[in-house]
Amino acid sequence: MRMILTICIMLTAPTTSVLADNVIDEGESPQFLFVISAVSGSCDGETLTLTGVPSVVYFSNRPYRIAGHINLEEFEEIWIEGVDNFMVDPPNATLSIFDSNGNENVVVELSDLHGEGSTLTFTVRALTGDAPASFGTASLFVDIYQSYQSLQGGQGGDGAAGAF
Repeated sequence: MRMILTICIMLTAPTTSVLADNVIDEGESPQFLFVISAVSGSCDGETLTLTGVPSVVYFSNRPYRIAGHINLEEFEEIWIEGVDNFMVDPPNATLSIFDSNGNENVVVELSDLHGEGSTLTFTVRALTGDAPASFGTASLFVDIYQSYQSLQGGQGGDGAAGAF
């Protein structure tokens, strides 16, 4: 009987650990990534400007799977909010530029966000690659941010999973 019990425990142990990985830990906040799509932009090596930006898309890591949109003013507020904000600890980002020659990807560190209308401007430091002086359609994928309250009923945003 003891042998059967031991075998049963051994067979269920891996399943239990896999299931435990999918349980939301209430003590941890989800981490968010941002995607900013632009109609066009420019970069002089120190300043990145994105124009024609309608809103900012955000989504969280597994297992939370939270997604939504926020307007540019809300994104600017998030930039400076909290103790470990983007102003204190600048995020990395990948600028993906889409043109007739294919995609070009540039990895940068972002700082000093300024917004006006549908235009966002950042101070940048290139980590890999060089952005062209001007470009058309592009998306900026911004590094991890960790403040659940800002994106879920705090400052705004639609906060709905599957809002796309």
